[in-house]
Amino acid sequence: MSKLIKSLHTCLKTTIAVFNDKQKLINHYQYDNSNTIVYQYLRMLEELDEVDRHFCFLQGQFEEMFLLYKDKKSKLTLIIGPWRTNPINVDNLNNLTSSYKHQLIEFLEKLPIFFLNDIEELLTLVHFCFSKEESNLLEFPLQHYVQSLLDNECYQVSSYLLEENYATYDYIYQQENTVLQCVRSGDTEQLLHLKSDLSNFLSVPQTGNSLRSEKNFSIILCEKLSSVSIEVGMNFAKAYHIRNMFVKKIEKSQTLPQVAKNRAAAFVYFTHEIGKLNSKTSLFQSPFINAVIHYLYNNLHQKLSTKEIASHFNISESKLRKDFKAVTKVTVKDYFFNLKIKKAMEMLKSGVKVEDTALALGFKNVSHFSRVFKSTTKLSPKQFQIQS
Repeated sequence: MSKLIKSLHTCLKTTIAVFNDKQKLINHYQYDNSNTIVYQYLRMLEELDEVDRHFCFLQGQFEEMFLLYKDKKSKLTLIIGPWRTNPINVDNLNNLTSSYKHQLIEFLEKLPIFFLNDIEELLTLVHFCFSKEESNLLEFPLQHYVQSLLDNECYQVSSYLLEENYATYDYIYQQENTVLQCVRSGDTEQLLHLKSDLSNFLSVPQTGNSLRSEKNFSIILCEKLSSVSIEVGMNFAKAYHIRNMFVKKIEKSQTLPQVAKNRAAAFVYFTHEIGKLNSKTSLFQSPFINAVIHYLYNNLHQKLSTKEIASHFNISESKLRKDFKAVTKVTVKDYFFNLKIKKAMEMLKSGVKVEDTALALGFKNVSHFSRVFKSTTKLSPKQFQIQS
């Protein structure tokens, strides 16, 4: 059993503390030997006893996470962690002395990262190691939780309430739709004509705290803005970065006018960025074909097949081929290939090495890149670079 736990420790690259049924520490596999944070393991074990399961997840003071797992057969309890699920939130450390803050950041940066969506797999792995059962232990607790919500009258929506608020909800939907369509077009000037709508968006109070309700509503809108931006071709990493930036600004807002200001700024910012995209690649009347071209531009580093592109847009491969060629007069494959060659020429002109260019644009190898480049330009990449 100790060899198995040691293997888990090595593979997960995280600390594992092992306790017997008397809550005595019998093994401690440390990933980091520093004593930056001293964890109260016995208090954690008490929390496990309080839940009606043989496992639980706990969060530390600095958003680090732990998995507590009790094996029924061996009667051993494992405390696995800490690990991180997201980037370090430096704002949480502002009250610390500068020396300890630096020490703590250094400690947190060394922790492994398991994203929140991955903790189900982590639990499945640990459970399988001890029980040889491949089962989702979170499924039943989730079903039980949802059922408790369904049974709770507070979550039931009466027909009377729906009728009372229909006009308000309808107004919000229409306003939201109008502004998002404007964002999708990338027309900042048109968006600014709707400035009053941007500043005075209504949100139906979901809590007794108006500021919190407005923040919640604004964060949902930021998510919609990022989704719209990705749909029309914005690089997803850029879209998420902008979204997160505005979510932070909204969360830090102390007054309703500040929330409204940051919400409006998010709409204008996304619209401006989409407008820049449109000016580069909106070559055709068809918004769908332009969206496909945006997507191709953002994925020049990939080896994309027409099937994969069609799947991304939830359209059949045959329809994509037909519609794309009808508008652009070339196939999707040829258009994507020509974009890659054009980008390769730009990179070579700017002094990027042939090997790095081939790698950056997703070619199999340098010889394959050189061959297809020469077939198009009549020059080898090296010859082209010299002549440029």
